[in-house]
Amino acid sequence: MTLRSQADSTRRPPLVTIGSQQYRVLTSATTDASRRLPVPKDPTDSTEVATAKSEAMALEGSYGYDVNYTVRLVAANGKPKFTTTLHKADFAAALGQDHVNESFAAAPDFYGYLPKFNALVFVVPFYLHDTDDGGEALLLLDAATGKVRHIGPQGWAFGATDDITLTRTAAPCSPPTKSCMPMAGT
Repeated sequence: MTLRSQADSTRRPPLVTIGSQQYRVLTSATTDASRRLPVPKDPTDSTEVATAKSEAMALEGSYGYDVNYTVRLVAANGKPKFTTTLHKADFAAALGQDHVNESFAAAPDFYGYLPKFNALVFVVPFYLHDTDDGGEALLLLDAATGKVRHIGPQGWAFGATDDITLTRTAAPCSPPTKSCMPMAGT
């Protein structure tokens, strides 16, 4: 199955139909100024002299700060089905702790719904501020609970595409386990 980003020209949050119910998928990424993270160097000065200007730049770009990545699934009547919040550390195993800590905040992109797995598919970008250095993580959330099913690397700069092809190598199972979850491919 190949999925593409679910953006539309109206810039409204995407709709997804799960069973017979429609939901809006709301995503955000906000820098958490109260949670500093270790980084290898200052973003503007290799001598690591912190100034008000360099701190403001770091905070604006989330360099060395944690980020709250939030996914909300909201019914047409406005009632939330779930809210899931993740942090940079949740993506470190997929893309490397140093790179994730240095990356700017960008909201997860919704790619679609996999009914056979009852999973929502997202790509979360991790790029260094004002560069094309970085990559994306593939995030699968359980569509009923919002619990994480899978986080893994999706692609790296100059190698990533806008399409995601998911394949399954094991027989169907219920509920899905790690051994029968979809894996990213090319």
